[in-house]
Amino acid sequence: MIVSPIRLPHPRIALYSHDTMGLGHIRRNQLIAMALAAPPLNATVLLITGVREGGAFPMPQGIDSVVLPAYRKDADGGYSSRSLNIGIDQLTRFRADLIDLALKRFQPDLFIADNVPGGALDELLPALERMRRDGNTHCVLGLRDILDDPETIRREWERRRNFSTLSRLYDAIWVYGDPSVYPTADIYDFPEELKAITSYTGYLDPFRSSASRLPAQSGDVDARKTVLCSVGGGQDGFALACHFAAAPLPAHMRGLIVTGPLMPGENREALLRMIAPRGDMELVEGVCDLVPLLGRADRVVAMAGYNTANEILASGLPALFVPRSTPRTEQLIRARRLEELALATCLPDAQASSDAIGRWLALPTARPNARASIDFGGLDAIVAWAGEITSGRVCEHTALPPLQLASVGLA
Repeated sequence: MIVSPIRLPHPRIALYSHDTMGLGHIRRNQLIAMALAAPPLNATVLLITGVREGGAFPMPQGIDSVVLPAYRKDADGGYSSRSLNIGIDQLTRFRADLIDLALKRFQPDLFIADNVPGGALDELLPALERMRRDGNTHCVLGLRDILDDPETIRREWERRRNFSTLSRLYDAIWVYGDPSVYPTADIYDFPEELKAITSYTGYLDPFRSSASRLPAQSGDVDARKTVLCSVGGGQDGFALACHFAAAPLPAHMRGLIVTGPLMPGENREALLRMIAPRGDMELVEGVCDLVPLLGRADRVVAMAGYNTANEILASGLPALFVPRSTPRTEQLIRARRLEELALATCLPDAQASSDAIGRWLALPTARPNARASIDFGGLDAIVAWAGEITSGRVCEHTALPPLQLASVGLA
């Protein structure tokens, strides 16, 4: 059958995140998607995500998503099915088929995978290999700057053949960071051929768009200073929230605990019981986006995931980071590095307590100026590079024949 090309005015860009732990990957991809869909690029963006809670973030025209059946990351770092009563092998094949079908129908000019070259459990490999054979899609791996301790990453990447996958199936590696803070390619011993295709975008500024700028302080009659406690998505933040809920606050302060949408209901109820007798503590449930709340805060106590730390640094608020140290040490490495740069205070989770948090709150703190020493131009760089890549590819999307459901086992 002869098909004619469809001429379209917008580049097509697809972003993938496996989303097995928290909301960090999808939050990062959504921030990138909003920049790509806005002028001057005006791209049409498809998000492929493994977490349905990602739909809680409002997305503008030009962006839509495919939500995969979810994995759950277990305490030992392994995977299981989060909701469906099926085995992990069947779930992986199911997700791999959905990913490949979505990308085949969407025909992206640019594909950006977050963090895992082959996808979780290698679920991306069939789609990557097909796109490489077709030759119509520029494939990029997007990496947060800190992955885990170097020796663990070297062993893990060798075992998963990540360097080979990158050499065979990717055109570029974009590190969402500043090499003066963490030179990712050097620390993780990238081979020279991969260092040659690695670029540092700078950190992703969450306040770049007008919709995400810090709101003005509200006209709240309570004159006390607000201390925000953020536990990211909330899936693994209950211990920190409990420490904060029992922490002694100076008389001129009040606490606001943000639980995140992934915190189990029984944990939220336990926190509400803990703070019920207090007149200086509140709880906000299910918040996905920390940015609006930062405008009401004077200090922040938080975990140290990439997105949470990035938002807090960009806001200029004094921060006490209480990083988790399992199943990865990424957060601990990040918090210690930021403390070395005098941009935050690090309290390792093994040393965390209500009293330790209270002591930090009682100390005078100055507002750090991370923007003076760190590159936050990541979104601008991504938009510029995506424009260069897609300018020679856009407008030749082939109309495919009607989908045959039986061919993907769904009839």
